[in-house]
Amino acid sequence: MNSELLASCRSQAEIAQIVGREASKLGFQYWSYMARGAQGGASASHWWLKDMPADLVQAYERRMTHVVPPMWLVEGIPERIDGGGPVDQLHDAMRRNGVTGGLCVPLHDTSGLFAALTLISCRSLRMETLTARQPQAQALAQQVHEACRPHVERAARSAAARGRLSEREQECLTWASRGKTAAEIGALLQISEHTVVYHFRRACSKLGATNRQQAVAKAIQLGYVSA
Repeated sequence: MNSELLASCRSQAEIAQIVGREASKLGFQYWSYMARGAQGGASASHWWLKDMPADLVQAYERRMTHVVPPMWLVEGIPERIDGGGPVDQLHDAMRRNGVTGGLCVPLHDTSGLFAALTLISCRSLRMETLTARQPQAQALAQQVHEACRPHVERAARSAAARGRLSEREQECLTWASRGKTAAEIGALLQISEHTVVYHFRRACSKLGATNRQQAVAKAIQLGYVSA
């Protein structure tokens, strides 16, 4: 692949189109690039570009707080690992979508930016096949990383401008992550249900989330809420 092709991309759509094509050449049907900004900790900016089924995306979001192995086969994963938690939910989503295995390439640089390119296959796989494709996947990951850097840095600046979650917003999201409704959270915190909903809206705005579930997932990823 010509590295200048990705470097010349100006939009996320252009990057996604090229990554999808290159991933397909390597025999992978789904992919994702996730980056965490250089601020670190709870204030880190999270940025994601991907092409995966919706339920796999949701499960993968929750799974990102855990270590993803560099190479894996679904057939080698036990049915249950964490009692139905994020890891098991991801594995269930993989099986529903016919995923057989994949590669994960972690990326670090001197600016403190962490990222990872994950390539996922739905075809028959052997570990030897993944090993053979790893060098090409690593080269692709580095090129994707450089192409996405301006978008990641822009997202980091935007996240910093929005500000951190307040203590009350974190409390509401923490209870929501434990399955509590707005009314139940209001009773626990001794505030009205309307006020809880207000805190959810503020948290969604700061995190760039479209709903409460996504806000909880992002808060976990950024360290505001313990998984």
